[in-house]
Amino acid sequence: MDKLYEENKALQAARDELYRERLIVAELKWKIDNLEGSLWQVEEENTLLREYNGIFGVKMDKLYEENKALQGELE
Repeated sequence: MDKLYEENKALQAARDELYRERLIVAELKWKIDNLEGSLWQVEEENTLLREYNGIFGVKMDKLYEENKALQGELE
């Protein structure tokens, strides 16, 4: 009878450990989903920033050339 009791106790401990591990896995999956969502948002923002840098880079180059020409006229 004691052997049966000990086996039952060991099975309950194993079941409890499995339950805790499943909770940890569920929490990690939730964190991964949140991180993937954040990563997606950051990638979208980076794409927009690259586009704006391209647009403003061209405008900046044009303004630089215009400024250089105006300075040449002043000299």
